[in-house]
Amino acid sequence: RSAGIKGELAVFAGAVWGLDSGELAGNGRFRPNFRHRCVQRLILKTCLQETNPLQRLGCSAQSVWMIDMIWHLRGATKLPSDVSDTIIFERLENFLAKQRKPITEQTASSIEFSSPLWEGFSTPNWLALVIYDQGKFWIESGLEGRSLRYDLRSLHGLIFCSFAALMFLIFVGSLEGIAAGSKIALIAFAWLYGGNMILTLGRVPGAIRNALNGS
Repeated sequence: RSAGIKGELAVFAGAVWGLDSGELAGNGRFRPNFRHRCVQRLILKTCLQETNPLQRLGCSAQSVWMIDMIWHLRGATKLPSDVSDTIIFERLENFLAKQRKPITEQTASSIEFSSPLWEGFSTPNWLALVIYDQGKFWIESGLEGRSLRYDLRSLHGLIFCSFAALMFLIFVGSLEGIAAGSKIALIAFAWLYGGNMILTLGRVPGAIRNALNGS
């Protein structure tokens, strides 16, 4: 995953500064033949030291974790010992199909889906995973048995709700002042995004457990 992040950063840097982003070696390190040495040092620091932009801004690991949790839902569900991995993934596939989340990658131990928010405007709001645009499920084995872990992302929903709150800020702020606009914007964001997140905290884990149990 770290190598993938470095590669994405290299492509981004090449697009912005006109550099040759194809010079990223297979081990994740850059070959020293950029045309602009100062930009090379900046990208090397970004890719090889800290891949999280919040950490580069001086945020602590705890702060980064708390901010990251705003648009991520992570958890785990214990799996019954008498049910094979194959059956678990069959049930998970059926669950994602009912949730209208197309599978983009599948291996013997993991399943991933991707469903951009703008492609799912017709998705019913009562579906448990409606606000999540990406997700991964994978099986882990430990001393206490197997468990299904998941990492669900709601970044598109966060951006959409932030944009809606910004519109409230601009509109109300132009009429009533910045203080009143900020208050209404915060209320709108808490209602649109926070309300959905509170609902998913209870709905999603239960829906996953029910799907894995075959109910």
